[in-house]
Amino acid sequence: MKKSLEAIKSAVSAGKLSQTAAENVTAWLTEERYAEYQGTVIEHIEGEMWQPLDDAFWTIIPFGTGGRRGRMYPIGSNAINDRTIGESAQGLADYVVDYWGGKKNLSCAIAYDT
Repeated sequence: MKKSLEAIKSAVSAGKLSQTAAENVTAWLTEERYAEYQGTVIEHIEGEMWQPLDDAFWTIIPFGTGGRRGRMYPIGSNAINDRTIGESAQGLADYVVDYWGGKKNLSCAIAYDT
């Protein structure tokens, strides 16, 4: 882990990775909630895959009028992947519960386009 964190700092210094991407990569590398993705993140770092890491982590994928849209990639805060879809679903669920209060039997539908 320490070696990966040092490599991230070196990549930023060399201009191969943006500072915001480095912050997001570091979070995915060190925070427990991203534990299942740490192996893939480390593989990218060890392989010096700085451009894919920068593309996938330079920002947090935004919500737009049609929801969250973006490139699919197995890791990254700026990509559509299991983690960001899960965050979207949890955010919507939290909003619905807050909006409707303690009402029971709430439901939702999830759709996608191609």
